[in-house]
Amino acid sequence: MRLPSIITACALTTACTATKPAFSPAARMPDTVLLQPQSGSVRLQERVKPYPVGRYIDPNNGQIMHESHTVYRVESPARWSLSGGDRCISTAPSNRAQGPKNSDTTCAKDELLMEVNRQKAVTRTVVQSSEAVSSQLAALAATLEENRKASGTSLELRQQLEEAKKRLERLEQESREMRQTTRSANGHSTAEW
Repeated sequence: MRLPSIITACALTTACTATKPAFSPAARMPDTVLLQPQSGSVRLQERVKPYPVGRYIDPNNGQIMHESHTVYRVESPARWSLSGGDRCISTAPSNRAQGPKNSDTTCAKDELLMEVNRQKAVTRTVVQSSEAVSSQLAALAATLEENRKASGTSLELRQQLEEAKKRLERLEQESREMRQTTRSANGHSTAEW
């Protein structure tokens, strides 16, 4: 009986004399961890940012305490790489001393040439559209002029028609007056006509 109690006492004294590890706050993490894309990659990796969190009591349950730890948050998800990378092939003769320099200028020249050709195509399209609009505008102007002439002719015809109606009414009036004058001179009554 003595042996187990001696072993227990030794174990307890060893546990009591052991030094406790000192509490150390979470090690400072860098503010932002950027995962660099690999050269020539098609996709860029996500950007993750660590947030060190100290001890705190759970806001939903006061009986729970959280130890210090790090929370990682994805700042930007993985996405397509839109940088050109090494998409241009050097057409310059291979000279090791000037290789990258010529490659860069050839790449820039190729890109510039492509942009100039694209701009020429756009300009051609704009000029063709402008010519089409100009021809349609000229056709509309001609049609408008014809309508003005037709409108002027129509107005003249209406005026002439009104003048003809007035003359016809005057002639009919004069004709009636002459008949009445002739009848009264011949002695005929107006009831016979």
